[in-house]
Amino acid sequence: SAQHLFDFLEPRARIQPQIMMDAYVQIFEEVLRRSGDIFSTRLGISLRNKLRLWVRIHYLKLRARFLQPAS
Repeated sequence: SAQHLFDFLEPRARIQPQIMMDAYVQIFEEVLRRSGDIFSTRLGISLRNKLRLWVRIHYLKLRARFLQPAS
């Protein structure tokens, strides 16, 4: 629900909250797929999705670097 607040942050400051939100959304979707069963097996993010997050982190860092005004 706080995603709309990201626009108030500097581009480089948005990266960490965005990645955290993406990871928690993935975990929440897994909870929904399991119909709320969080006790039978451990919740987590697949290796494939971890790699996607890793790529996204580096993409956002690179993008933020180019969007940052020159000093």
